[in-house]
Amino acid sequence: MTQVAVRPPTFVLFTAGGRPGLHFSYERYLQNRLREEFDFFATPLRIIERHRKGRK
Repeated sequence: MTQVAVRPPTFVLFTAGGRPGLHFSYERYLQNRLREEFDFFATPLRIIERHRKGRK
């Protein structure tokens, strides 16, 4: 995961293998951890998934 923008804080999460798409509960978990760690109280957060298919 890397931060790519600041207004609003936007993060890109790199995933591979399996199916693309984060489960809503895992995305909420990530947002809550980011809010705790970096004091993003009442700040909208964006998480963008970049999925790469596994190699054959």
